[in-house]
Amino acid sequence: MHPFRFRSFAVLLLSFLTAAAAAPRFAHEDSDLKADPAARFGKLENGLRYVVLPNAEPKGRASLRLLIHAGSLHEEEDQRGVAHFLEHMAFNGSRNFAPGTLVEFFQRMGMSFGGDTNASTGFDRTLYLLEMPKSDAATLAEGFRVFGDYAGGLLLKADEIDKERGIILSEKRAATTWASAPPSRSSSSCSATPCCRAACRSAWPRSSRAPRASASSS
Repeated sequence: MHPFRFRSFAVLLLSFLTAAAAAPRFAHEDSDLKADPAARFGKLENGLRYVVLPNAEPKGRASLRLLIHAGSLHEEEDQRGVAHFLEHMAFNGSRNFAPGTLVEFFQRMGMSFGGDTNASTGFDRTLYLLEMPKSDAATLAEGFRVFGDYAGGLLLKADEIDKERGIILSEKRAATTWASAPPSRSSSSCSATPCCRAACRSAWPRSSRAPRASASSS
């Protein structure tokens, strides 16, 4: 496979980090619905699975996703919130990006923090996204370097953890507010921090949530 030949494409990397169960199969492998014939499915020697899908628009750009099959359901009772907290810490120091340098790195790449890079935590997955400004090999290598750090290179320094507590607590307060007085259906999701809105989503009653926009790769 030669992914760099595509002028514009989306890449989904899937990593399963819980030892208690086998990695789930691709959805189409257990369905009578066929996958998009343009999608390339594969698996690396280290077990990381991937999907590459060429897109006509936007030209010359790449959308990268790192999907980790681990979330809040994998926590013990005394670990509640750890998955969400760990997602935040991915932005606060890693093997290749010292604490406080990741935002500047994204800006040098022509990316906005919160717009072109984001993350979310759910019950059974943690998702990181990058919208790369180019699809050339050098730009993609930088994106994969970031994902490599997210997946296995976090520093988790004590001082950075202590600083992040305030942000987590602010999200908890926002979630409590939303639970007691959720916004109207026309409102967008919480923007308490640029990198995660999961706490608010989980506390906002389902009956009051704004309808989700349909997702499509273009």
